[in-house]
Amino acid sequence: TIFVVGDTTRVMEQSRQLTINPFQGMPESERNVMDPKITEALKNFSVLDGAFVIRGDGVVENTVCSDNGGAGLTGQTAVVVRGSTFNDNGDRGLEILFNGLVTDCVAHSNGQHGFWLQSGGSISDSRASSNDEAGIYLNGYGSAVNNLCFNNTHGIIAVEDASRIDSNHVSYNTANGIQTLQANNFVVRNTARGNGVNYNIPAGEYGQIITNPGNGFVASNPWANFSY
Repeated sequence: TIFVVGDTTRVMEQSRQLTINPFQGMPESERNVMDPKITEALKNFSVLDGAFVIRGDGVVENTVCSDNGGAGLTGQTAVVVRGSTFNDNGDRGLEILFNGLVTDCVAHSNGQHGFWLQSGGSISDSRASSNDEAGIYLNGYGSAVNNLCFNNTHGIIAVEDASRIDSNHVSYNTANGIQTLQANNFVVRNTARGNGVNYNIPAGEYGQIITNPGNGFVASNPWANFSY
């Protein structure tokens, strides 16, 4: 099943209906994904082949997107995703192009990145594991706060500048725990354990890294990152 989020006018201009539309004729109030009843209906209908087109002002919540040949779910602009799971998809688990907000979600065992957020995307309180590339991929002035990333190829990657990576835990990712590819990102209060390289970050753009502090340690810098 495909969920298309965002530019619905353009999508519908290039699409045609092949099967019965279960929402045809229903008022907008009864086909909005912000309604928990509609979310449950979408989950049931998604077992069948087909596609759902969701306007850019919709909120996707409590959704499972799995076993798709491409991405689990693709969003366009200002999409909010909460409490959802993206697993075993052939490409990215969740991808949002502009100003996406992701919270309390899970991405695991996807064929590329678990979460892919471009241009101002924000992710928090989420978990990414066993994805073939990065657990979380930030492409430009985004934020990743209080997430858990383990057993991916990379834990968290920031490709452009001006991203904030704060209070995440990355462990046992085979290549990098946290990697930034350009300067001028803000990387603080993270913990890293057992990655190929715990922190692969240009010098001078992150807080202090405290390595192997041992039991009973005392740290005076509240912004420090830990590597152990």
